[in-house]
Amino acid sequence: MTTLFQTQIINSYIIKLFLSFCLLAFSYISPILAQKDSVNSSNYLLIINSYTEAAPWSFRMISAITEYAQNSPQLALYTEHMNMLMMDTDSTLNEFRQAVLEKYKRHSPRMLILLGNSSMILRDDFRKMWGNIPIILCAEEDYIGPKEFYLQKKPVELTARTPIADMAQPYNLTFLHSNFYIKENIDLICRMTPDIKNFIFIGDERQNNQTYNMVIKQELKKSHPDINYQFISPRKMQTNHLLDTLYTVDPKTTGILFSSWFYKHTFAGNTSLVTNSHLLVSTTSAPLFSLGMMTIKDNAGGIIGGYIYDQHAYSQKIIQTIQSILNGKQASEIPFYEPSDAAPTINYNVLLRKGM
Repeated sequence: MTTLFQTQIINSYIIKLFLSFCLLAFSYISPILAQKDSVNSSNYLLIINSYTEAAPWSFRMISAITEYAQNSPQLALYTEHMNMLMMDTDSTLNEFRQAVLEKYKRHSPRMLILLGNSSMILRDDFRKMWGNIPIILCAEEDYIGPKEFYLQKKPVELTARTPIADMAQPYNLTFLHSNFYIKENIDLICRMTPDIKNFIFIGDERQNNQTYNMVIKQELKKSHPDINYQFISPRKMQTNHLLDTLYTVDPKTTGILFSSWFYKHTFAGNTSLVTNSHLLVSTTSAPLFSLGMMTIKDNAGGIIGGYIYDQHAYSQKIIQTIQSILNGKQASEIPFYEPSDAAPTINYNVLLRKGM
């Protein structure tokens, strides 16, 4: 059952989301505008987002780029969302590829801004279509795997990984690492929960969460072998069951790391993506820590903290990189960015509200 507080949180989020979408619309990033058959502008940036438009991680970056484009009247901005959770076959990937290449074939973008590792599976198609176009990659992992791992939602095996550093010159690419600091987040949760006996990782079926599940399991086995581990995903548990579970956990003995909770829903033969359940999850009384997908500084939310980099500084680095390329610098000449300001971050208002 949705509580009054949860309803208030969701309403607050919807208002913020609506205002943000209005902002995006003015910068040619509206999903409606993005569905046009072709793009006529010859001076534009193109964002390819691996995830849905509702994903907080990519939405923060898109909003920052939108604000920048608003202040550059001659520069247009377009966004295409891959929705990788909905994409699990070569045919669906090909549909997306053909739609993008057909829509933007008239004029090449000034640069590509790729959000998420899985967007790189189309790198050869982009190069074939637009040549040596500058690429800014903002992604969680510093390697890329074959497309099969992203379509099948499996962790990329060590032997199948290609370091992004090897792609800078061939693809005229620079990289901004959005590190989620798995080990550091585990250590933070264990310090904040000194009597911890159970560790829960909550993540949906996206490929990156399958990787985090594997890494967390390995790290706990090595450093905290006495802790019981559980990975909860929409495939194993419905949202209502998850909420019931979170309301009954013992916060003194259970640490919870939250990533994301998107899932596919099929009704009357039509499949859609449910993208707002994470709002309910974050407002439970459970002590939730975040990988950085959610915004920890949001007092209206329910995330206690996490080991994260400064998200605003990261967004500003994206803008600086865009500006450097627009000023004539090749992306491959720009050094990779690794945040140096990552640290334990606690939202004390949420901490007190949850009685910790």
